[in-house]
Amino acid sequence: MQFVSLEATEPSVCRFTEELWLSYNRTLEQTVKRFALNDDDELIDAEVEFRLDRLTEPEYELLVVLNTDDPVESIASTDAELVGFISAEIEDSPAVFDAPDSLRIGDFFVTEPFRGSGLAAELVAWAVDRADREDCPELSLEVDIDNERAKAFYDRLGFETVKQTRAVSRTTVEARLE
Repeated sequence: MQFVSLEATEPSVCRFTEELWLSYNRTLEQTVKRFALNDDDELIDAEVEFRLDRLTEPEYELLVVLNTDDPVESIASTDAELVGFISAEIEDSPAVFDAPDSLRIGDFFVTEPFRGSGLAAELVAWAVDRADREDCPELSLEVDIDNERAKAFYDRLGFETVKQTRAVSRTTVEARLE
């Protein structure tokens, strides 16, 4: 396996989006209703544009796992299978709070054939190493309430619920305020 930071080039980001990001979201939409993707033909283009912008931010990084033992210079220049990824971002604590900075794990995915192989733990270990390098004593993440597999994985690693995010439609609140 090779672990490669996703470079901010259109060919690499396009390949990542088509081969991993889309699978990640198609898998999520089976479990988590709010992850249902639209059928827009420009879906890939929109995600590539978004991801290219994110990759220019110094606090953000996305690591991709390739199923090869050969050195990889670029995701776009190899035919190795893409099998997982994790994104992480430094979140600075506002100076007015007595709280540490944290490393926020964002998108996180391992393809079906590699689940249970230990690859997910290796990706989290990368995030822990990055947190150490960036002097962030905490890791944080969000997980949807319906994603039982992910919640069980994070529980095993010691993640605890420190806040709850609640959502409601605007029209529901409007109706109840009347």
